[in-house]
Amino acid sequence: MKKSMIMVLVAAISLVCAGLAYADKAMIRTATGKVMAVDTQKMAIVITDMSGGQDVTVGATVRPDTTILVKGKKASLDEIKEGDTVSLTWERSDDLYARQIKKK
Repeated sequence: MKKSMIMVLVAAISLVCAGLAYADKAMIRTATGKVMAVDTQKMAIVITDMSGGQDVTVGATVRPDTTILVKGKKASLDEIKEGDTVSLTWERSDDLYARQIKKK
């Protein structure tokens, strides 16, 4: 009886963890658009994605672990300028955090 209870508990915990992992992945998005603002002091970026027929504005906080690439090479936020076209991959949790900013 105890063994079957432990098996059920382990299965339940596994399902919850799998659900959380899926939910986390579902909260990662990517948009490509024009940079509207960059704040290197507050470490933030705002882009407007016009690909879906409507302008969608996305603002994200840039963390130390955010990957920034310019022409495929590692770069810093100060190399991204207003008017540049970038792909922004962000993660939504309590806030929007930039995971990757890629400028071609």
